[in-house]
Formats: sequence, structure tokens, C-alpha cells
Amino acid sequence: MDDLTRAFGNGMTYVGWSEDISGTRVVEGGEYMAEKVNLDTARILAHHNLARDGFDGRPDAHRGDSDADLKKYHVGADLTNEYIRNNFFVAGEASNAFGIKNAVYRERDSLRSQLAAANKRITELSNRPDVSPEITAELETLRKANADVLAKNEELAAEASKLAAQAEADKSAGERFFRLVGQFISKYLPGNK
Repeated sequence: MDDLTRAFGNGMTYVGWSEDISGTRVVEGGEYMAEKVNLDTARILAHHNLARDGFDGRPDAHRGDSDADLKKYHVGADLTNEYIRNNFFVAGEASNAFGIKNAVYRERDSLRSQLAAANKRITELSNRPDVSPEITAELETLRKANADVLAKNEELAAEASKLAAQAEADKSAGERFFRLVGQFISKYLPGNK
């Protein structure tokens, strides 16, 4: 609430949302929003919901790698709830994108489990007084596997860092988008001039 009050300036207080101003309805509900999809909006939605993020050979929507497709199928479409749902949540490409993200998290969790098991086994073998050549060989194999898992874990941490940075960029772009929608509403809807 303090952030909203600061946004409205000194002496002003945000008192809530209203669809009416001085008895005139300025916001109409319903399925449709007053905006067409532009290239920036399509890039944001494709990056976040279709995994067009530049990883694993996929195109990077923010670099313009899939602009031809976005312009052909998305730019100029009415930006409605139905459009967003059908193209970015229930479409096959969206399901595939969610699967990719879930696979990354599953792999991370699996690597953490493998690392914990390898560390436990290394400790057990290191503490045995009767270390035979077979056990020594197994210990070296486990140490190498442990090093491989640690390296993969570092790769995943770097990828998670990139994803977090991109999420912040997406958030900033989304905030800009909603600011523009608000400006459009205040400029073109009756009773708000």
C-alpha cells in the first residue's frame, strides 16, 4: 500500500480500484481487452510460455530468433484472454515448454540426490580400515562421479541464474505492457478524458 501511495505523489492516497468515475462506467468487463498483440508482447509471451529462451538449440524470442513466426501468427491478433489461453497455455508448444522446465527441475533434484548418495558412500569407504584394491577402485570411481555431478550442478546453477535474470526482465516488460494498457484505457475509454 505504501508503494501505491508513493506512486500517486505527496498528499495523495490510493483508495482502491473502481470501474466508475463520477457515475460513469469507464471499465467494461468481459472476455476482451482493448489491445492488439504487438511484436514486443508476442516476444514476452513466447519467451516465457513457449520456452523460446535460447537454451538447448531453441530460438530466443527476445533476440528476434522467431520474429517471422510471431509476426505471421500472433502480431495484430486481438489480445484477449481466450487468445492467451489458446496460444500460450493449452497449445502443444506451451505444453512442451512446461515439460522442458519441469525436466530441468527434475534433473536438478536427481543430481542433488545422486550427490548426497555419493558423498555418503565416499565417507563410508574412506572410514573403513580394511580398504581392498576393489574398494579403492570403487572409491575412485565414486569420486569421479561425484566430481561430474558437482560440475553438472554448477551448470544448472548457472542456468537457474540466467532464468532468474530473464524472469526479472520479463517482469519489467510485463509491467511496461500493463502501464501501456492503462494509458490506452485512460485515453480511449469514455468518461476518462
